[in-house]
Amino acid sequence: MHLLYYKQKYCSLTEAKKKPDGLSVIGVLFNLSDNQMKNLKTSVLEPIINGISKVKKVGQTANIAPFSISIFGLKKFYPYKYVTYQGSLTTPPCSEIVTWLLSSISVDITIKQMQAFWEIELANSDKANNRPIQALNGRELQIVWNSKF
Repeated sequence: MHLLYYKQKYCSLTEAKKKPDGLSVIGVLFNLSDNQMKNLKTSVLEPIINGISKVKKVGQTANIAPFSISIFGLKKFYPYKYVTYQGSLTTPPCSEIVTWLLSSISVDITIKQMQAFWEIELANSDKANNRPIQALNGRELQIVWNSKF
């Protein structure tokens, strides 16, 4: 899952997209699990899952209560380990204006919860919401240890 943020000083996503330092994306990896103990931990995803049900079609918007990214439990792991790099948007025009921060820790999610993501209508009648792996094109990956999130 990608959590997209724009720099507050640009006041809007539209304006931030025009700036080389305007956007950051936190990437959260999911681990499909039906283990009952793990499922108890995935209940933290419910605000997001409930929000998804309000925006299943392209162009729909909904107010979703703000939530802290701490719900993903990424802070409880030590040492904190992330990979960061300067990259691009994952959708056209694929502008290289994004600071990516990817956690090496996955979050457990049930198949039922994952289905909520799969039910979202994609733009342009796309069948998948991923793009092929891209070449590094000279970008450097940085591994961050003991960083505060």
